[in-house]
Amino acid sequence: MTSPVKTRIILADDHAMVRRGFGLIVSREPDLEVVGEAQNGLVRMYETLARVGPGRAAAAGDTWADAERCLADFRDALADDFNTPRALAALHDAVRAANRLMDAGKAEEARAVAAALAEAAAIFGLLQGAPEKVLAAWGANRAEAAGIAPDEIEALIGKRAAARRAKDFREADAIRGRLAEAGIDLQDRPDGTTSWSLRR
Repeated sequence: MTSPVKTRIILADDHAMVRRGFGLIVSREPDLEVVGEAQNGLVRMYETLARVGPGRAAAAGDTWADAERCLADFRDALADDFNTPRALAALHDAVRAANRLMDAGKAEEARAVAAALAEAAAIFGLLQGAPEKVLAAWGANRAEAAGIAPDEIEALIGKRAAARRAKDFREADAIRGRLAEAGIDLQDRPDGTTSWSLRR
């Protein structure tokens, strides 16, 4: 007797509670299978695209091994009976590769990998928005759900920046600690700006 073919599902929603609820419903259906939760992975992908900046089309003679490998792994997964978990794993491998290259100072290669990531993700209808706008919208929605106004967060980040410029590191650390207690993580960028995100 052959096993029934299962429909593979990716749960995609901004709120973990909603994803868990749908996951419980799906788990009771023998012909459905949850293969991944897209929101946390999508945040990481968008953060990576925002970090590396816009990708570019390959020029003649370009041989970006990491970018080519990411696309090849993704295409191989689709050719393998549309192996969705393997395809998603290839996208996450691309995220890791792009960040590794950025850490190594290889921005151009990282952008090539990011372009490959966006090209592959588009097959699933993912990564269609501008990274900065999508991340800002998600952050604002989650902050509102947590009862914290985004404007208040930005104001505190501004006060912290002023304290750091005045070398009042005790006050800067106190503001960072206050935000951390509210579940808000700060990331200081090399250009002197600070981004924030709600802890997942």
